[in-house]
Amino acid sequence: MISASPPIVINLVSSCLATAAYDDGHRQLRIHFRDGSAYDYQGVPPALFASLAAAPSQGSFFNLHIRDHFPCARVNEN
Repeated sequence: MISASPPIVINLVSSCLATAAYDDGHRQLRIHFRDGSAYDYQGVPPALFASLAAAPSQGSFFNLHIRDHFPCARVNEN
């Protein structure tokens, strides 16, 4: 039996973004926003997640390279 690796979770330095969790096996990126909302972005390549983590402006990187570029769905975490 193959066990799935847990998602990689990082804190983001941004006025809008709080954390990012990346599931490499499913190529899914979950972004938690500072307003409490969260969205899953599907099909995000691992290299793009690494670039987000290393970006000098993570909010700008997200807006330019992830938002509106990948299918997403709001997450209901109640």
